[in-house]
Amino acid sequence: MDMGNIHNQVMYTVTTWNINGLRSAKDLKQMLDKLDSDIICFQETKITREMLSEPLAIVPGYTSYFDFSRRRSGYSGVATYCRQSATPSAAEAGVAGSGADSDSVGCYGEIGAELEPAERKELDSEGRCVITLHRTACQCPSSSEGSSCHVAILNVYCPRVDPDRPERLTYKLLFYRALRLRAAALRAAGHHVLLVGDLNCSHRPADSCDPGDLKEFAASPSRRFLDDWLCEPIAAEAAAPDQLVDSFRLLHPAATEVYTCWNTQRAARQLNFGTRIDYVLCDAPAAAAGLVHRCDVLAEVQGSDHCPVRATIGARLEAAGRPPPACTRYYPEFAGRQLTIKQWCSGQAPGGKRPPQQPVQRQAGKRARGGQATLLGFVKRSKVPSSNSGGGGGKGLNVDAPSGELRDDSSQSSDRVYAGESDQTTEGGAATENSGTVESCDSSGGSWQSTPTEPDGAERKVAAAAAFWSETLRALRPPPCRGHREPCVQRVVKKAGPNLGKQFWCCARGVGKPGDPEAHCGHFEWLRRGGRGRSSDVTAAVAGSVAS
Repeated sequence: MDMGNIHNQVMYTVTTWNINGLRSAKDLKQMLDKLDSDIICFQETKITREMLSEPLAIVPGYTSYFDFSRRRSGYSGVATYCRQSATPSAAEAGVAGSGADSDSVGCYGEIGAELEPAERKELDSEGRCVITLHRTACQCPSSSEGSSCHVAILNVYCPRVDPDRPERLTYKLLFYRALRLRAAALRAAGHHVLLVGDLNCSHRPADSCDPGDLKEFAASPSRRFLDDWLCEPIAAEAAAPDQLVDSFRLLHPAATEVYTCWNTQRAARQLNFGTRIDYVLCDAPAAAAGLVHRCDVLAEVQGSDHCPVRATIGARLEAAGRPPPACTRYYPEFAGRQLTIKQWCSGQAPGGKRPPQQPVQRQAGKRARGGQATLLGFVKRSKVPSSNSGGGGGKGLNVDAPSGELRDDSSQSSDRVYAGESDQTTEGGAATENSGTVESCDSSGGSWQSTPTEPDGAERKVAAAAAFWSETLRALRPPPCRGHREPCVQRVVKKAGPNLGKQFWCCARGVGKPGDPEAHCGHFEWLRRGGRGRSSDVTAAVAGSVAS
């Protein structure tokens, strides 16, 4: 994964990755540094503006640019992080320019003529595109010696087709159309174009682990659109002005079983049973000029159901003097001027930081009102004598005279007893076991006596609970699958229909190609009522145990 110092020479690197939730990153700077790229494009960040925290928005050594979903919380979203040496000269959220201003990237071409204002606003409402414009010094034919070019990097997360919602296919094709029009307008302005991200479509049969019937595969509306938009790499010199080239197929035309997305719920990544739906597309003149030096699928990088794709471009980026206005460092909530409603209500400072709180002070030997010191202390109380009457030295539940509160003096003793230790008498040095006996003293202060006792109510409850859970776990023991005789895993039906929410057993291995003996064997059986631990039976049994 280490590219050395290649980005410090006459090349720059761009990495795209569907992160499937950016907030799960524990140390974002460390992640960015390990990806080792000048420009890093994340998709499916699942962050809205009010959810964005300062550690995600402002990372030392980088500038960041976000597009948020304005329709649903925790949905969609893209983010572009640029090293300070690759600071863009302009940036913009959205593909259709519905919220464009004088500081945006510009270049909208025929979008205004082909799309209604309501359609443009709808396309920009789901947080699916960030465009950054960078000054470069390259050796392409369109630039004279010593002059600069610009490259527009479109970070996109294309919509997914839902078979149960046909309107989503219409939305996806409209989004594709807007992307093509915007890329064509940027090309017409003389800029190079890199379109990177999750297109949610495997273009060729070689990009899918199971293409099925090839005629049906090719008949997909999404694939037909890509067939017309993407030119064959070998024909890049004769491509139409608005066509793009798949950088991976440009450099690896015969590669097979190279995928970027897997169904992790079915453990498909174990056997590399996936699809290639994450791309780096470049304009045809850049491909013909040999500016794309490398395009690698980083399948070894974990952390999402997708893996990163990294491209190396033969040009040198020239950083802008200051970040453009769309940069997150200019957001008021991170400039110390304004708090979000969520931060104000929760008492948080900007950046998600809470003001320091004083630790709760508790008086030694006392517990919170209405609370319980320890479970062992509770159980031990019924087994030790009271010492309210004078004469004995026993431990038990006493009254704190000044405050009138209860104090449990037996917790330390009970901890030692249940840890297997025994109390030693001070007279005669004889040790006595306290398990199963109660020590008592007569009222005259005579000698101590030990008498066997029956288990009290608390002990019976503990024993009953232990027996219940032992039986429950035995009932939930998974059956072996038919193919491998290995323990099955429990799943829940999530698809809408009559079986929604029902639980079942299935083979624990990952899905793979048909006939592969190492793949999922197809074993399936419902969790039966009265059989192997249906969840409703367990819940009812728990309720009965607690009631008793």
